[in-house]
Amino acid sequence: MAEEPCRLDPQAAIHKCCSNIFVVYNRVMATLSDFVSEIATQTNFGRATIFAYGRFAREAGLIKQGGRGKGGAQMTESDAANLLIAIAGTSITREAPNAIQLFRPMRGRVGFLREDLEPTFREWLKPLKLKGKHKTDLSVDLGNFLEWLIRETRDFKLYEFLRRIPVVVVRDEDHARLYEKYRDSSIDKAIFDGELTPQKVELNKVREHIELNLTLERTTPTAHLEIKRKWGEFETVLEINFALERQINDYLSNIVVSSTINEQIVLFVGKLLWPPEPRAKQA
Repeated sequence: MAEEPCRLDPQAAIHKCCSNIFVVYNRVMATLSDFVSEIATQTNFGRATIFAYGRFAREAGLIKQGGRGKGGAQMTESDAANLLIAIAGTSITREAPNAIQLFRPMRGRVGFLREDLEPTFREWLKPLKLKGKHKTDLSVDLGNFLEWLIRETRDFKLYEFLRRIPVVVVRDEDHARLYEKYRDSSIDKAIFDGELTPQKVELNKVREHIELNLTLERTTPTAHLEIKRKWGEFETVLEINFALERQINDYLSNIVVSSTINEQIVLFVGKLLWPPEPRAKQA
């Protein structure tokens, strides 16, 4: 019998995942079986669907093989990245290996969209060794970039970095007045006039004010990472466009959203790979 494509909306499923991302896991959860169970629990995907993605990838040698169930091979960040690429890169589970092999080697070019934040982003991306005439080309491919992003979740490093991006929140009672006063200018003018003050967000409220999304577009194919921050409304402050090397100059705009991995998914995967140490009970 021919396999039917997954009819669930991948983007909706991915975004639903990890609604309580700050839960502390007190057990090691690093096998494919663990990933399948937890991702299925947190998304609209069925366990059988997630397992099928992992099984096809594992049979192709793209996820480490070992025993079954709790005795299975321990997942690495490379395995985890491949599983996420497979889920986001195709709606046909048996095409998981093709999706991984297509998207993983893509090369990325960084776009710094706010001059005042460029030094902050360059410092964050320094381990990836930007190259090229303008030092905007990543020296690693999409697969290794995603692995690095997963590693950045250890001890909440990713969220601590995102907190360094200042945000501006307009109170409901001020919105109408400020909109009328600055309708022909920008929110930066309101900041200059002292009407609004940029602020650093609390760790547990990062998601409310800052978004990190990695979108895989299957038609082109390309991938696109965006970091957005609340600046009155959400504005994009960093983008990284990924494409096959021969496409890198051709597909850097008009990217259609297909399936998205957000920072909560990445953090969730990191916590599966490196669960926090259980807190000692107080006497």
